[in-house]
Order: sequence, then C-alpha cells, then structure tokens
Amino acid sequence: GHGDLTTVRVNVGGVAISSLGAGDAGAQFVGLDQINSGALPSSLAGRKEVEVSVTVAGKTTNKVMVVIQ
Repeated sequence: GHGDLTTVRVNVGGVAISSLGAGDAGAQFVGLDQINSGALPSSLAGRKEVEVSVTVAGKTTNKVMVVIQ
C-alpha cells in the first residue's frame, strides 16, 4: 500500500513545498502514483542543481536531482 497519502510532503532544495494532492495516476498507469505540488518559491530561482524528495507517512523516497534555472 501507499500509506496515508494525506501526509505527503515535498522537499525541493531544502524548501518544503505544499502538496496539492496525491494518488493513483489512472487506470492506464497501473501501480504509478502521481503527486501534484504547489508552485516553487522564487527563492529557488537560479539555484541550479537541487535535491528533490517526497515523504509519505514518514517514509522518504530516494532523492533525485533537478536543475532549476
């Protein structure tokens, strides 16, 4: 199971981003979940490569790196 999807937390470059929703991505993508985050704050602009992670029900995903221009 996914755990409690109401407890989704998104972290981008050390900044907590609100989660607008999370759940099943749809019947055509069985086993894939989707997370919709809020807008990134302007303080992240130009930070180049930053870590992104998601925490659900106290369990944190592997970190991925993204580039923010």
